[in-house]
Amino acid sequence: MRFNEQNATGITDQSGGLREMANLAAPLVLSQILITAMGVVDSMVVGRLGASELAAVGLAGVWVWALSAFFIGAAISVQTFVAQHHGSNESEKCGGWCWQGLISIVPCAALAGLLIFLGAHEIIQVLDPSDDVKPLARGYMRARSLGVAGLAIAVTLSSFFRGIGDAHTPFVATLLANLLNLFLDFGLVYGWFGFPKLGVVGAGVATTISEWAYAGIVAWFFGRAALVQAFGTRRARPD
Repeated sequence: MRFNEQNATGITDQSGGLREMANLAAPLVLSQILITAMGVVDSMVVGRLGASELAAVGLAGVWVWALSAFFIGAAISVQTFVAQHHGSNESEKCGGWCWQGLISIVPCAALAGLLIFLGAHEIIQVLDPSDDVKPLARGYMRARSLGVAGLAIAVTLSSFFRGIGDAHTPFVATLLANLLNLFLDFGLVYGWFGFPKLGVVGAGVATTISEWAYAGIVAWFFGRAALVQAFGTRRARPD
């Protein structure tokens, strides 16, 4: 894990240029690709089951993302406030913004996920796919809805790291989550590795577990003692 913080002498790294920009941008771009790659992997794995299964994952996956995108966008805004304090040599105030993001965004995301779960039947009815796709899409949508809050947590914490100039930690977390998603997809869709065979629902469950794993990995980095001391990441009250 790398982050640009004031060193022990109190001197802040002022280096810049294309190399620094590339070092920050490359893992950031790859992280964003990997987040959406989970749904792509679901489609690739499920595609072997048939056209209806593939259509169900594509349809439900797009709408789960669309209905949760507001919270993801709000979580990304944490990066702006963290970066402002970090750039102003007020790094001890950075952690508090992450907690305010978690406090204000995650409960709303969890509520949205619950509403998607409960309203999956009505949502799919409005979209009106073919009759053989409807039950498959509902199952996948309900499974994916359970990961909305987890993804909101992960993106909020990742935004903190990007705000302090560390794009590598979120990249590592998304990479590990994607590897887990690939493993669980084959396990839960086809019943491999001793897992139950769940088909399309299994793909949704795999992605939801991977989103929560993504959140857990970034949270582990966020709680490290070095960050608590340098960036004030200890738990903060709502403000």
